[in-house]
Amino acid sequence: MGSAEELLLSLMLALALAMIVGKLFEELFARLKFPPVIGDLLAGLVLGTAFLGIFPVNDTVKVIGWFGVMILLFYAGLETRYRDFMRNLKLYGIITLGEAIAAFTIGYLIGIAFGYPPKSAYFIGAVLEATSISVSVRTLIEIDKLGTPEGYTVLGVAVLDDLTALITIVAGAAFVTTGKFDVVTLAKTASLAFLFWIATVVILHRFSNKIMSLAFSMHVEEAMASILLGIFALAAYLTKYFGLSPLVAAYATGLAFSEARGIRRVSERMRFLSMIFSVIFFMTTAAELDIR
Repeated sequence: MGSAEELLLSLMLALALAMIVGKLFEELFARLKFPPVIGDLLAGLVLGTAFLGIFPVNDTVKVIGWFGVMILLFYAGLETRYRDFMRNLKLYGIITLGEAIAAFTIGYLIGIAFGYPPKSAYFIGAVLEATSISVSVRTLIEIDKLGTPEGYTVLGVAVLDDLTALITIVAGAAFVTTGKFDVVTLAKTASLAFLFWIATVVILHRFSNKIMSLAFSMHVEEAMASILLGIFALAAYLTKYFGLSPLVAAYATGLAFSEARGIRRVSERMRFLSMIFSVIFFMTTAAELDIR
């Protein structure tokens, strides 16, 4: 691991390339009527391991990138209407179940077709079951469809996907270790994960206006945005005890505050942060790929 100064300089290089080259590629694809996020991915591919090899990929850059995509999910939650999302949660669950079964089955059959043993094919199916919600959210924002019924459905399914993928992986790990599926462990894991997500959304929503009123009464700069970022960070940290992705907590926190009074002021600031730092995430992801 390099010194703090070396890590800082590598972060500055990544930020410079993301804000200049990444944005130029975004502009190119925007003019071609494609989602600009494709430009970030292509810029990362060109500047990364596959071609020029000048985009720095280290733990510091990765962490900043992950922070950016978490802010992106937090913003997506703020832009989702809580009542609409919760009213259609059962529908999202039905769609997720069908999608998860289909994705897992296709992955498993592909693994078998390529000669992998059943246990390995199982985990290929588990990998395909998970959803890359970050690309979906950036695309929905850029084509101005985040607040539509279709956008809500994509987000709802992507969030619940994390729960189904967790169950599948836990079941597979137990089977590989013990040779059988532990129904009790599966039920406990699924229940805890789902209850954490529901509790985060419902409890925070219940107190969202009181929290916002408290922040509004404070005399310090950016109190609202600071307190919401703190709550979002705490929820993301707690996911490690429930086996969930911090991205799920980021979206859940935003969703909980989506109808609070004065939230639009915070939402505008989160949009700015997400559009800046998520570029690093997408470019880093592509920069790590060596297509050769």
